[in-house]
Amino acid sequence: MGESMRFAGKVDGWYYVLALGVNVMLAWPLASLFADPSKEGALAVAVVCALCLGLCALLIVPTLLRNYVEFDGEGILIVVFGFQKATYPVSKIRQARETRNPLASLAASFDRIELCIGYDELMIAVRDKERFYEEL
Repeated sequence: MGESMRFAGKVDGWYYVLALGVNVMLAWPLASLFADPSKEGALAVAVVCALCLGLCALLIVPTLLRNYVEFDGEGILIVVFGFQKATYPVSKIRQARETRNPLASLAASFDRIELCIGYDELMIAVRDKERFYEEL
């Protein structure tokens, strides 16, 4: 049919600050335990903090590396955000409008596009919104 077109996901500064803040909050107790390892329960706290830090990195880093929206050229919209991947037929998109809705979504920015697909609503954030609307 047509050729595929990919749009990079938009990531706001607050998302980077949130990711960094969570990592610092988890790494701080871990670092302080290395400064004074003789504290009671230090090993247990260190293990829990290290596991949480690893889990946090496992969930946040992929959302920064795999964050895009793609039209596959055959009438399918593919939304990828970290480990999540969703596909929707473009023909089912009833409405697309700009929003700053802070609800959870497949977006790391509040500068979002809300798509009404059938009875579902999906919020995405792309860097080049004008080109996305043209392609849609």
